[in-house]
Amino acid sequence: MEQLPEGAAGELVKSFQFYSANEQARAIAKNTARGAMSALEQGRLCDFFQVVAQILQTYNAGSAF
Repeated sequence: MEQLPEGAAGELVKSFQFYSANEQARAIAKNTARGAMSALEQGRLCDFFQVVAQILQTYNAGSAF
């Protein structure tokens, strides 16, 4: 784990890291949804299901999927 400054400066760094992670997650979700919708609209069912399978494998690896 990285060394953070103590006090208010450390809390500020943590806040920036949290915000950055949230924005990255939002961008990934948006781009994934856009790709899945595009695949469905164009009739590329194999591509759509491949996107869904990769999402489940990456973000839900502990499930029975």
